[in-house]
Parts: sequence; structure tokens; C-alpha cells
Amino acid sequence: HFHHVIELLRFRQGTLSGIFLSAVFQFSYTAVFGAYTAFIFIRTGHLIGPVLCHSFCNYMGFPAISTAMEHPHRLTVLSSYLMGVILFFLFLFPFTDPAYYGLPTPVCTLTSSPSSLCLS
Repeated sequence: HFHHVIELLRFRQGTLSGIFLSAVFQFSYTAVFGAYTAFIFIRTGHLIGPVLCHSFCNYMGFPAISTAMEHPHRLTVLSSYLMGVILFFLFLFPFTDPAYYGLPTPVCTLTSSPSSLCLS
């Protein structure tokens, strides 16, 4: 399904529907990324994490999934993408554990009853 969206964006760049699809895709991607960087800040209390994450993601760009689909070793490439996503979710809470980050105090620990974001 995602491959079809990328193809639609590529072939309909000048059309109104292509522009709309591109805007919706970009807005969605930005919203998810914004939530992720806010999560990092809330869990760690540091600004350097979200800034470095933002810089790295801007440099790398969105994964070229449509190009990966055309690669001669597409199964290996797509498996690597999938493994990256799985590892990302497995290590998300352990790597952002507020106990690892000293001062400043992580934002999630400042309330009288810490939310589930503070729990590892």
C-alpha cells in the first residue's frame, strides 16, 4: 500500500490530488516525528537528544522504500528496514529511561503522580 502512495506522489506531482497527497503525507510524517522528539525530551529532560535526532533524521530523509522494492536484494533490504523498526520499538523505553539521565530532571518525573512515560 505504501509503495502505491509513493508512486502516486511521483507521477502526480503537478496535479491537485498529487499536491494534496504529498501535503497529507508530509504532515503525517512531521506529526509522528514531533511526537517522537517530544517523547525523548519528556523522558530525558535534555534538549540535545531531540536536536540530534532532528538533525540526523533531516540528514537521512525518509527511507527510500520504493527504491528498496526495485533493489535486486529487496528481501534483504526490506528485512533490514523491518529489523530496524522492531529494534527501535524494543529499545525505545530502555534507551530513554529517566534513571540514566541526571540533571536536568526529566519532565515526566516532576508531577506528583508520574505518568506511564516515566515508568520503564
